[in-house]
Amino acid sequence: MPYELKTPTPTKVLTAAQALTKLRDYCAAAERPTKKVRDKAKRFGLEEEDIEAVLKQLREENFLSDERYAGSLARSRQAYRSWGPRKIEQKLRMDALPQPLVQQVIEDIPVEAFDEALMKVLQKKASQLDPTKEPDLYKRKQKLFRHAASKGYSPDKIFKAMNQFFSGELNGLDESEAE
Repeated sequence: MPYELKTPTPTKVLTAAQALTKLRDYCAAAERPTKKVRDKAKRFGLEEEDIEAVLKQLREENFLSDERYAGSLARSRQAYRSWGPRKIEQKLRMDALPQPLVQQVIEDIPVEAFDEALMKVLQKKASQLDPTKEPDLYKRKQKLFRHAASKGYSPDKIFKAMNQFFSGELNGLDESEAE
């Protein structure tokens, strides 16, 4: 039997006015993408036309804005979690945001901010890698590369940053390993 997508079963059946009140509170607590708000409205048992009317009302009252959500998410993930552009883009696409908006939000973050965050990611991970447990420099570099890639940085940026990182200071490596 093929996998079937199930529509969310309503947890409560609410009127459009009741759902609007609850969704105002939901959106006021934190920035939300339209997809999550729509899913929540479906769980309230609203019909599609009522959902559209509620979403329109939330946008008019400035409770719901995909642009504001995308900008907020991108800035916070880059600044506090050191996410790279690829991981931010992936998260925004999972939230069903339009591609032009995703690209614009990523372009709004300065390249220097991504570069600085990448260097911090490499420094932090390098300090966690114990040369006594893994004496092979090549394997430690592989671990650094994989970690930076998992944070959403492109391979060319990672190679440049690692070259800069290892040429600038050998970070506690003994001279036999550096040769």
